[in-house]
Amino acid sequence: MSLLTAKAALEAQIKAGTAPAVAQPRTLPLDAIGELPEVFQHRTPCEIDQKMHIIELARVLKGGNSLAEIAIFWDGKRWVCVDGHHRLAAYRAVKWERGVPVKVFVGTVAQAMLRAAGNTRDRLPMRKAEKMNTAWRLVLAGGLTKKEIVDGAAASDGIVGRMRHVAKSLSRREPETDLSGITWEQARRKFDGEDSRTHEDMERWVHEQAKATADKLVKALGRPKHWNREILLEALEICDVKLPAFAAEHWRRRWADFDEDAEQLAEGEEKDDF
Repeated sequence: MSLLTAKAALEAQIKAGTAPAVAQPRTLPLDAIGELPEVFQHRTPCEIDQKMHIIELARVLKGGNSLAEIAIFWDGKRWVCVDGHHRLAAYRAVKWERGVPVKVFVGTVAQAMLRAAGNTRDRLPMRKAEKMNTAWRLVLAGGLTKKEIVDGAAASDGIVGRMRHVAKSLSRREPETDLSGITWEQARRKFDGEDSRTHEDMERWVHEQAKATADKLVKALGRPKHWNREILLEALEICDVKLPAFAAEHWRRRWADFDEDAEQLAEGEEKDDF
């Protein structure tokens, strides 16, 4: 289900639903907290680093300590997780029997989506692509100012302005297309008239192969914290002497902050609301 379809269904359910029995619970039983990942989970599907993060959080819980409060939102029928999906997964992993610390978020669905993008303790940092897709989802959600999106998604004013322009232009050009079903990169390429099918197919294939390889490494070597990184890197260099230079450039491009480029791209474009 796409973001906009799930968001519309949630808003209809809230309108037709009932009020919670307790308006501001401080803790909830684990099984009383649901999830709506289509709306409130801005990350890509759980990868190896996210799994390791959940394992580390679970280790804290096994020591008898609870984690930072999970932000929850009333969906008309039940409480659902807005921010804290990894913490919730960790509680479930250890079969937590005590009350889970929670903090109620009150506001619109779009505002709750913005809250889901915020930073908290015990939160795994987002990658650049995830940050851009989070900003894109918030643009499409509607009802939020540019500043709210800039602050919530940690994106630049220029890139959010460009996203709003692209969203409005594509909606006019292709009204039948559900833009929430594509990533920001796909939307940008579509707006620029590029054929992204081959590009996206290759990205998907590389991602699937990388995940399979990472799973094999973890199975063979154990948890990353137990790895000797110098040995691992030297072993990879023995396999491919050109790998270090390639890796340096690959990670530079992957993690570089391209806000400055985004500002330049946004110059001269109309400041449309969406």
